[in-house]
Parts: sequence; C-alpha cells; structure tokens
Amino acid sequence: MAIGWSLQSWLLSSSGNFGFDDPGTVLKLIVVTLVITMHFDAKARETEADKRAAEARLRLLQGQMEPHFMFNTL
Repeated sequence: MAIGWSLQSWLLSSSGNFGFDDPGTVLKLIVVTLVITMHFDAKARETEADKRAAEARLRLLQGQMEPHFMFNTL
C-alpha cells in the first residue's frame, strides 16, 4: 500500500491528474512500467533456473542410483 501511494504521488506530482498530454507524466509511467516488467521478468528467469537446477540434481541422483541397483540385483 505504501509503494502504491508513493508511486501515485510521484506520477501525479506534476499535474494532479492523469493528464497524458504532459510528457513528464507519460515518461514516469513508462519508467515505472519498465521497472515492474524487468522485476517480474527477472523473477521468472530465476524460477526457471531453479527448476532446471532441481531437474539436473534429480538426474544426477538417478544416474548414481542405477548402477548400485543393478549391482545389488545381481
């Protein structure tokens, strides 16, 4: 809530309303949108990297387990 209020105050500080005719307001809105987009994109990449790392660890463990299973079965 505090972040939203701060963003609203910052965006509306120049004109008092969403006057898209003001280039400063439009530029602020673009900057905020880009920052938020970059944040969520970075989070998505981090999540995907964690998923790939977990799958790689699982494959490593499976590769270690299979020879022992075959030896113990024989």
